[in-house]
Amino acid sequence: MRMAKLTTTTRFSLIGGAFILAGGVLSLLGLPSALDIAGGYLTVASLGGMSYYSGAIGVLSGMALILASLFIDMRTLNRIQTLAIIILTFSITSLIDGGGFLIGFVLSFAGALDAGFAYYLVAKGALHSAQNGGVAGANQGRKAAPATRDAQPKARSGLNADERRLYDLIVQAEGSMFQAELVEKSGFSKVKVSRILDRLEGLGLVERRRRGMTNMVILKGGA
Repeated sequence: MRMAKLTTTTRFSLIGGAFILAGGVLSLLGLPSALDIAGGYLTVASLGGMSYYSGAIGVLSGMALILASLFIDMRTLNRIQTLAIIILTFSITSLIDGGGFLIGFVLSFAGALDAGFAYYLVAKGALHSAQNGGVAGANQGRKAAPATRDAQPKARSGLNADERRLYDLIVQAEGSMFQAELVEKSGFSKVKVSRILDRLEGLGLVERRRRGMTNMVILKGGA
């Protein structure tokens, strides 16, 4: 299994998971682990013998967040949704052990919000494509199906080899892909990918939407 390329979401959840894991280990060892807001210092959570159980929950939550951050690749709608649910679930459960000095909870929760926003953008792009390409075709009856199948070859016909390579990579990724991943998959430089996307965007074949430190490239419907 290949490690996912780190995004804003996975960076937040990875660092947050590390704090939560550290807090859980400290609880298991009986060392200061929970943030005492009133006193302004670190102290073991007063749980009446429950620190080992809360520590175990903290360790499991932290490990789940770290593994999800490293191995769930945010290239498709289902994977983004899965990552958002995992991060949100384990960031909340980590509060039983103090949420990794609260820092871990805040970071991982921010990662969940970021993943949720990514899911919204991709889902909105998929809906837009369906509305532009699918609804219009459905109104034309059964004879619209061949035209839909021919849409991709027609879109590619005027492209050069490098442009076709990027276009095909986006198609293979179910119509949406991070620009950083396009650089990785194509083997082209960042500057070259940006220039090619400028042309594809000018032709109305794709659109770019800002996502954290990179762009989400979405195939436009009816291309």
